[in-house]
Amino acid sequence: MNLSTFERVLSKQAAKFRRDFSNVGPEDTKVKVMDDFIVVKYIAHYTKPELFHHQVMRDHPEQAVYNTFLEQLASFIKADFSKEIPELLPGTGIEVEEVMTRYFSEDCSSQIILIRTNKNIELLFDNSN
Repeated sequence: MNLSTFERVLSKQAAKFRRDFSNVGPEDTKVKVMDDFIVVKYIAHYTKPELFHHQVMRDHPEQAVYNTFLEQLASFIKADFSKEIPELLPGTGIEVEEVMTRYFSEDCSSQIILIRTNKNIELLFDNSN
């Protein structure tokens, strides 16, 4: 497997994760590896109640509920990808160390997930050639 194949496979798995988690798949999913980071970008649209829920949590003056939601979502993502990534790169000792996620745009249609691993993934692929 090369790096672009890894990104494509992980993109499909990321789309499946979102579909399984929210019962709605994203319209578009992109994955890019940069050193020890994996960036996942989703484009998805929400129903009016879902969008209202996101906006109320995001715009609440204290933001504690929304931040807790993002932290819990990140922990679900970490649990899933902590299984998936080592399976794709067996024998490398790769582990997911940290996950962050954020929504962008007024309609929350863009979501970025940042996954930090314990190894430089690009170097793993460079050294396997």
